[in-house]
Amino acid sequence: MVGQAIMDAIIDLAIPVVACYGDVIGDLELDVLNLPNIGHTKSLYILIAEINKILGFINPITSLINALRDHKADVAPDAVMSKLLDPNHGVIITPLTSTYLGDVLDHCVLITETLNQLKGSADGMIGLIFNTISANQNESMKQLTVATIIFLPLTFLTGYFGQNFTPFTVLENDIDYLYVSSASELRMSRTPQTDCPIAGRLLSPWLLAQSSSC
Repeated sequence: MVGQAIMDAIIDLAIPVVACYGDVIGDLELDVLNLPNIGHTKSLYILIAEINKILGFINPITSLINALRDHKADVAPDAVMSKLLDPNHGVIITPLTSTYLGDVLDHCVLITETLNQLKGSADGMIGLIFNTISANQNESMKQLTVATIIFLPLTFLTGYFGQNFTPFTVLENDIDYLYVSSASELRMSRTPQTDCPIAGRLLSPWLLAQSSSC
């Protein structure tokens, strides 16, 4: 009876603890979906470590219950007490005790499955955080690439034609070909997703106007 009471107390106290962890995971899930940041991964790793510790307490109890149920003895109710008092029979689990242990085992299995599900949710959220951060960084790199496509040729032209020395024969000749070549190159700047000009649709009309007016 003492062993049954101890196991029952452990399982009954574990159920509300598991419910609290479910609430914490739910709150973190809302935060991760709304505004994910790298700080959430620290909290999720701590939760996973604590859940593993609880599983380390529950799994031995599950093994103990299974071992006790293996000693179930089919004895008549009036002969149970004599069997229990006889040391030659070893460990005896009565049908009533086996039924009680089966109920405790169901609670253990439920707790274990719930904790494993919470661990899976935490692992999934960690992956979602890193994937979201990577997607944001890729979008930033895309914007920087567009800015580079636009301003890098302009920087080169500014540096080349801004050289302060003489004679500079290039400036003495007609430079209309620069506008035409720049417009042609910008028309070829396309994205693989939409196949439409990026910088060309911004600067090509102006460059073509300049080349036609010269």
